[in-house]
Amino acid sequence: MKILVYDTNIADENGSRQLGDAQLYPDSAVIINRKPLFVLDWGRPFVTQVALGARICRLGKHIAPRFAYRYWNAATVMLVTSSEKESGDMARCFDGAIAMGDWMEVAADSRCELNVTLSSDTEKWLLPPHSATIASLIDEAIVTASRFMTIKMGDMIAVKLGGAHPIEIGDVLCGHINDEMLISIKIK
Repeated sequence: MKILVYDTNIADENGSRQLGDAQLYPDSAVIINRKPLFVLDWGRPFVTQVALGARICRLGKHIAPRFAYRYWNAATVMLVTSSEKESGDMARCFDGAIAMGDWMEVAADSRCELNVTLSSDTEKWLLPPHSATIASLIDEAIVTASRFMTIKMGDMIAVKLGGAHPIEIGDVLCGHINDEMLISIKIK
């Protein structure tokens, strides 16, 4: 299982987004069984970014853009955590760096209507408008990744949606897609 997480950059003054660099995460980076997200001593302070994750449902290589939508059938909210103090890949790809919510099946005709929100117990995080472009960014990420590697069933591709937010011990983060809560995680 591969986990590819793409940064996004704002392309113009209208707020349209384009893909940036990708990071490849090990499967041990994913928090399993609804465990809390632990803030480790070596990297404090930590920040997290919200991402829309897509689950790959077909095997493919060199996928044409017009067929990319066929390669993902489920979405979730992901929280991608990194250290502000440390730099480099090891400060991003540590065990427990990605908190992932439940998967929500997504029909081909409703992919352009995905709206991701995240809130903590004290505030609602402001994310840039993205519902019109998020499906096309996932499709573009699939096309780009398939140029370099075979994507397989069970792989995950995620696109970051906003800036980094600081997290503190005791925070509870809740992520929603279209008002359906997919993740609720405590920071310890």
